[in-house]
Amino acid sequence: MMITNNIRVEALTRMLALFVALLAVGTAVPLAAKDKEASAIPVSGLKIVEQAIEAATSQVILPGGDAGILVVTPCAGCAPVSLTSSAATQWLVGKERVTLVAFRQHLAKTPRAQLGVFYSKGNSELRRVIATQR
Repeated sequence: MMITNNIRVEALTRMLALFVALLAVGTAVPLAAKDKEASAIPVSGLKIVEQAIEAATSQVILPGGDAGILVVTPCAGCAPVSLTSSAATQWLVGKERVTLVAFRQHLAKTPRAQLGVFYSKGNSELRRVIATQR
């Protein structure tokens, strides 16, 4: 009786393994087909109009005035990016809009602040710079 039970357990184990294998193959094929369908979907009418760089204060040189050039180095070994600022450029500390002078003062008090530098993709126009409050 013990031998018969062992044979049954082995048979059930093999059937279960076969079932799992067939199930895996059966779901993999439709998933692959869905991936091909997804890549065939046309891109919407959306286009990228703004880029952003996350940077530490040490990676950024602020412009001398409202109209000027901000220079940011995106990463170690990356080429610096020059962005044109204007009176339309927004300077924010957290959610609060401040002047460029107040922004400089904040960075002097908070040298470890992180910055988000947002600019127009097409013409490198600096749109806004956001500093963390701490």
